[in-house]
Amino acid sequence: MLHKSAEFFNEMLERILEQREDQDIVFTAQELETQNEVMNELKKKQMKQERWANTIEGVFLLLVAGSAYTSVYVAYHKTVDFF
Repeated sequence: MLHKSAEFFNEMLERILEQREDQDIVFTAQELETQNEVMNELKKKQMKQERWANTIEGVFLLLVAGSAYTSVYVAYHKTVDFF
């Protein structure tokens, strides 16, 4: 009985190895883990860049609003002084 079960498990292992050889495994588990770490780092960089872009955009909008307010204020006072 022990001999029959050993033959069965041996045959199972051979089939598994044959199936594994037939498959084209593109990435190993270690390569996938390394790639995942690289992607996480790139996502962090992207988040930082987006925060900086939003900050710069906000500063430019404030500058544009300030200059527009100043020009309207000056034009208003010139009009008031004219009349």
